[in-house]
Amino acid sequence: MIKSNDFERARILIVDDCPDSATLLADLLAMEDYHSVDVTTDAAVVCDLQHLNDYDMILLDLHMPYVSGLNIMAQMRKLAPDAFLPVIVLTGDDNLRLAALEAGAYDFLTKPVDIVELGVRIHNMLEVRMLQKFTEEQCSLRQLTAIHDPLTGLPNRRLALDRIGTAVRHAQRQLSTTAVMCLGISGLNLVNDQHGHHYGDELLKRIANQLAHQLRGVDTVARIGKEEFLIVLSDINDIGDAARMAQKILDRFSAAATSEDGVPALTASLGVALYPLHSDDADALVQHADQALYEAQRAGRNQFRFASAMALCTA
Repeated sequence: MIKSNDFERARILIVDDCPDSATLLADLLAMEDYHSVDVTTDAAVVCDLQHLNDYDMILLDLHMPYVSGLNIMAQMRKLAPDAFLPVIVLTGDDNLRLAALEAGAYDFLTKPVDIVELGVRIHNMLEVRMLQKFTEEQCSLRQLTAIHDPLTGLPNRRLALDRIGTAVRHAQRQLSTTAVMCLGISGLNLVNDQHGHHYGDELLKRIANQLAHQLRGVDTVARIGKEEFLIVLSDINDIGDAARMAQKILDRFSAAATSEDGVPALTASLGVALYPLHSDDADALVQHADQALYEAQRAGRNQFRFASAMALCTA
């Protein structure tokens, strides 16, 4: 989880108004194989440096001219109230220990600093910092995978429904149309049986990439099933725009779904539902598009169908 070279790469800032003291600390850190160490004697730039570099640790002298170390911590806390404050305070005044800790410092060392103690405290703090960063990264990864398809990286059904809701609200304000398309693939099981699942997965990723690059930035393509994609066209003019895009998608699908020997491996069909024609509800629009997809597949595949008049009665 945490490797020894993670400590060596840790970003450290030394803040001390005495150049000799700052240089000594930098030399000590270099001897401990910390390779990314910055030094400043200007307390006024600390917040800007932290914002730019997101240091893993700041060795902060409390007694600085013009701006004290306590004020620096207060400024950093104001800029990022919920962030971990990676500060070890250094001062010759042991009476300020409690004030420094209350200001948010992680640890406190009294000058003159014991070299061995300094090394241990730096290591301990960096371990806490790295565990925190690892936890944040894992949390972000879980959040990302919760709304994206792990194979293609496209949005999944959950995120796609949210995008449909956003597109519909935009269309309501602009008095425009939103199209929801279900694209179904046929033949994937045969491809997997003949060429293996890895080949089929690579083919699906190629199709996903082709679909994503075919759409505008305001549109969405999602994978909502093993053999099904969802396409959301935001802010189109009318049913004619939706029909032209549906045919364009089908025309280009075969190029992305062709096997290496030039034989088409997969076929596609599209079902289309529209806001405001069929519904203003995201789930209902997907259901109507899915039913239209079923009709397109029954009609022979490689074609598209709009949601039927029956959808209008149930919208």
